[in-house]
Amino acid sequence: MHVEAKSDHPMTDPEITRQTGRGWAAWFDHVDAIGGRELGRRAVTEALARDQGLDPWWSQTIAVEYEAARKIHLKDGRPKGYAICVTKTIAAPVGEVFDAFGQAAPLKAWLGTGATASFTEGGGFSNADGNTGRYIKLARPKKLRFSWDEGDPKLVSTVEVTLTPKGDKCGLVLNHERIPSRPLADGLRAAWGGAIERLKRHLEG
Repeated sequence: MHVEAKSDHPMTDPEITRQTGRGWAAWFDHVDAIGGRELGRRAVTEALARDQGLDPWWSQTIAVEYEAARKIHLKDGRPKGYAICVTKTIAAPVGEVFDAFGQAAPLKAWLGTGATASFTEGGGFSNADGNTGRYIKLARPKKLRFSWDEGDPKLVSTVEVTLTPKGDKCGLVLNHERIPSRPLADGLRAAWGGAIERLKRHLEG
């Protein structure tokens, strides 16, 4: 799964000013003024969208970059980072979709060339594109969680996949969290979108 770390919009001060009417420092001061530290990310994001008329991309970006600028970290000392979500309905049984996240043949078909995995809790996976990680939780057939390794312990993020039966189909929701940068988040959103579409095509034959 090739990931190109490229943000949907340039993250420069001139660009955010052009797109939103304010630069980074002005937005951070605004979030301070509405009590951003106490409100938390979700409320800040909603306030930026509701009261300032920002679209979801800029609302989330400003909220996440505010946390980084003000050094608002989680208990492990790392920032919360970005989160992306990919959804898909697949015409296949839930168990079959679950197994495709660890069995060799389907994994190669959607995750990429040379994909291998030890599909057990604590087991790892990798492919020729350099995607690696470890399975944290396997609750067949409805949920699995795994780490996503960018080659630096400080950049490890987490993916959770929830599968829901829909008659003879399966609803898939993939949440990728604690992504350290906006360019990587946008790159992963595009890459996961393509990967899950390949998974769908493979399973639906």
